[in-house]
Amino acid sequence: MHKINIAVPMKNTKIALLLVFLAACGSAGQPQQATEGDSLKIPAIAASPTAPAEETLIVPCERFGPIKVGDSHETIVQRFGEDQVALDTLFLEGSPEGMQTVIWQDTPKEIVVIWADLNPPYQKMSAIDAHHPGSPYRYANGIRVGMPLAELEQINGKPFKFYGFGWDYGGTFVGFAEGQLAKELPCFGGHFAPLDENSAYTQPGNDAIMGDREIRSDNPVFKKIAVKLASLRMNLPVE
Repeated sequence: MHKINIAVPMKNTKIALLLVFLAACGSAGQPQQATEGDSLKIPAIAASPTAPAEETLIVPCERFGPIKVGDSHETIVQRFGEDQVALDTLFLEGSPEGMQTVIWQDTPKEIVVIWADLNPPYQKMSAIDAHHPGSPYRYANGIRVGMPLAELEQINGKPFKFYGFGWDYGGTFVGFAEGQLAKELPCFGGHFAPLDENSAYTQPGNDAIMGDREIRSDNPVFKKIAVKLASLRMNLPVE
């Protein structure tokens, strides 16, 4: 190893020693030099912030996890790859009603984009949906697929409404009424389902929560029937 000698005039010796001392100590906030006899300690470098929250976060009327409002079918394919995206017919009440793009089909990460366009290119979204029981997508306040009915009512601060069970639109969310979430979560949608549908539909006295009618989340029947948020949907305005 070559030594580098620095000539310092005698009259500047005190200044030179001060500069060497400051360099050794380092500026405030920088790691201290290891002292003799100590092992050299390299400060851990903070990991670059990963963003699982960004990948799973639902922002009202803006994004559903990695899907941004305004994405087209083509941009979704480009972003995630043809092998991860499928274009399927949307059926409502047994009849074809339009087209939908499905990303990561049959996995917990599955997202369904429903198009307002009846013909290609599909560029205008009408809704974004997630319904897998293990879906990771959620709002900042924790609302997620699988959330118990009572827990969502508690967040809202008041009872809310959805359609009765046992028909094609059974359990579909109607509105938060005058609750806290009415303003916080525009574009919110989804549907509810009993944890045990067979017993819920057959038990005597449950007619009050069945059929084509609006029901409230505080209906007394729900004291004996467990109900969950079975899907999350972002309903988007269609011009």
